[in-house]
Amino acid sequence: MSSKKSAPSGTIAELQRRVCGRLFLQQHFRQLLDTLESASIFIKSLDGKLIFGNNSLIRRLGLRDETDLLGRTDSDLLPPHLVEKYRQDDLEVIRSGRPKLNLIELFKNEQGLLQWFITHKYPVLDRNGHVIGIMGCIQEYWKMNSAISTGDPGILAAAEHIQKNYRNPIAIEALSRLSGMSMRQFERKFKILFDASPREYIIRYRLRYACEALRNTRKSIAKICAEASFYDQSSFTRQFKKYMNLTPLKYRKSAFVG
Repeated sequence: MSSKKSAPSGTIAELQRRVCGRLFLQQHFRQLLDTLESASIFIKSLDGKLIFGNNSLIRRLGLRDETDLLGRTDSDLLPPHLVEKYRQDDLEVIRSGRPKLNLIELFKNEQGLLQWFITHKYPVLDRNGHVIGIMGCIQEYWKMNSAISTGDPGILAAAEHIQKNYRNPIAIEALSRLSGMSMRQFERKFKILFDASPREYIIRYRLRYACEALRNTRKSIAKICAEASFYDQSSFTRQFKKYMNLTPLKYRKSAFVG
C-alpha cells in the first residue's frame, strides 16, 4: 500500500481554503451541491473535522444550518459504535491516498433513523500530492438484503420485517420471536446496532413515509396519519414534532406542497 504525506490542520477557515481551494470561490459551487437532495456530500480535515457539508447532510444529522456542522467530528454527531468504523476508513484513505468506494454502512436518514447507505470516500490532494483532507458522498442503499450482515441474522430479520411492514401494526413480541431471542436480549441488541429501540425504529420508519407523503402528495394530514399507522392525529403530530422539530403542517409548507 502506497503512502502519501499528510499536511497539518488548522482553523476551519484555513482548512476550507487549503482543502477546497478555488472551488469555494466559484459562485455556484455550494448551490450545485445543495441541489443534490439524495446525496449527502462532506469534506473533512485530516483530524476528522467537518469543514463542509451540503444541505442533505445537515438535515440527516438533525442540524439547523452549516454553523452547527463546521468544526465538529463524527464523534460529536453520531453513535459511538458507528464512529470507530468511519474513522478507520478515513485513516485508510489518508494513509494510502486512494479512494474507498461502495462502503455499505449504517447512517442517519432525515428522521434520524439509522439505515443502510452506500458511501464513497476520496482523498483530497494538494498540487504536490500530499493528502490534505477527505471528501465523500453518502447515498441511501436501496438494495439492502440478507447479503448485508449486521453481525446477527435475527436482528437483521426483525429490521427487514419492520421496513416491509411498518404501515401495519407490529408487535415487539412478534419481532422478538422472529429474531429467536428473548424480549430483553432482542431489545438490547437492537438498540446497540440501530441506536433506537424497536418501537422508536418503527415510529421513525412511519415518519419517513409521512415526510415523503407530505412533500410529494396532496393527501390530507389525517389520511397520511392513518396510512402511516399512527394511533390518531394528535399522536402523529406529537411524534412528528418530537423527531422533526416542527408540525406536519409546517413541514408541508416548508416543502412547498399544498
